[in-house]
Amino acid sequence: MATERQMGANRANAQHSTGPTTTLGKRKVARNARRHGLTTPLPWDQVTRWYRIIKNDVAALPDLASRDPYDQAALRLAEAEAQLDRVMKAERDHLLEMQRCAEPKYSSNRSFAAVTARGSYSRQDEELFSMAESLKDDEFLSDIARFLIRSSPVRPVALRKTMATLTRYRRDAESAHRSALRAWIKIRL
Repeated sequence: MATERQMGANRANAQHSTGPTTTLGKRKVARNARRHGLTTPLPWDQVTRWYRIIKNDVAALPDLASRDPYDQAALRLAEAEAQLDRVMKAERDHLLEMQRCAEPKYSSNRSFAAVTARGSYSRQDEELFSMAESLKDDEFLSDIARFLIRSSPVRPVALRKTMATLTRYRRDAESAHRSALRAWIKIRL
């Protein structure tokens, strides 16, 4: 059992980890789940498809209000299968996007070609880089163009961060799937 001093320290630490407090911070984190759509409710047709496969009945329909443990376990497994499918598809699509962005792009601009050898850039980045080169006299505008190039969503760093997020979602989906599968097997025995 924790002492009074430990409980006081825990309460004080909890006050520091309550999330964003400013309006801007709250607005920013409110958009976190919308980036990839993996936290939205599952499409019911996908859950139904998996439910029918699991129950081995082409006419079976999942019933959320069912009290039968067999039906509950089948529905839980169907939801886990549908979520795992969705996450793995998103991860596969992102890997294809990373591969597409990693393909070498060629340009007659020698300085841009040297930069593209270090990372992947889009057509928009080429235009921004040309703009930055042509605006050498105006340091402010040149810096803005270079900043836009660095913050491009197709940069390798941004792509790797997205991949890490998708991998975390896949691991969570795999964990939920394993748990649902264990429950399904236990009910079947």
